[in-house]
Amino acid sequence: MTFPDVQGHCPACGATSLFLADGGYITCSRIECPEPDAVTNLLVRKPAGPRLAVGAVTRELLQTAIRDLARLDPEWWRCELERMARTAHAVNQQIAMGSRP
Repeated sequence: MTFPDVQGHCPACGATSLFLADGGYITCSRIECPEPDAVTNLLVRKPAGPRLAVGAVTRELLQTAIRDLARLDPEWWRCELERMARTAHAVNQQIAMGSRP
């Protein structure tokens, strides 16, 4: 049986060796990977406490999530920061030219 490859990097080891395993779980195929199911764990992680309403998301919760993402997949986070910087630059240019973003 063959398993389809999944695009991206493993958040645990950084390798581009992800595949779609039995049951639809995204898994890293590297034997030396410290947490082959890291992607699945990120996707299905349940909140530790009671469910939060969207309006109740706190700055601390967001900072923790961002810190976790940056630690688990620094390359993805670097790309996201660059994308946000490009977007901010484009919006600032539009504002400077007198148009609304």
